[in-house]
Amino acid sequence: MSCEALRLFVSGEVRLWDDFGTRHTVWERSLEFSIGFYVFDTALTLYSTGQVGRSELLFHHMLAPVEHFVPVCVCHKYAAVSMLGYLSELSTPLVNARWMRSSAAGGGSATTMYLVNGVAMMVVFFVSRPLLQL
Repeated sequence: MSCEALRLFVSGEVRLWDDFGTRHTVWERSLEFSIGFYVFDTALTLYSTGQVGRSELLFHHMLAPVEHFVPVCVCHKYAAVSMLGYLSELSTPLVNARWMRSSAAGGGSATTMYLVNGVAMMVVFFVSRPLLQL
């Protein structure tokens, strides 16, 4: 989803400052497709009873589709705002990889791969969160 949002911004199909109240059908279809992810991830979170931060994750996975789906797919507005929200998630795979690498299954944090992932995560996090929100 974040990659599709990035593609739409880079290609100029969606302009940040002009398209906040404009309907964008490609993004509507992307959001409709992503609902399946939220349903699956919510079910997985419900199944994982020992997970740390489980209630917060459940809240996030129930709120996120509503805050994106209703304005974009029901009201047909604010696609650019929704895309900015998804772009802020570009760093999430690197955050998850860092967490997995630091666990016993990942090989620990004293590896070159862990360091490379940390640097990449820092750069992508800084670009996708504070800079895109300016």
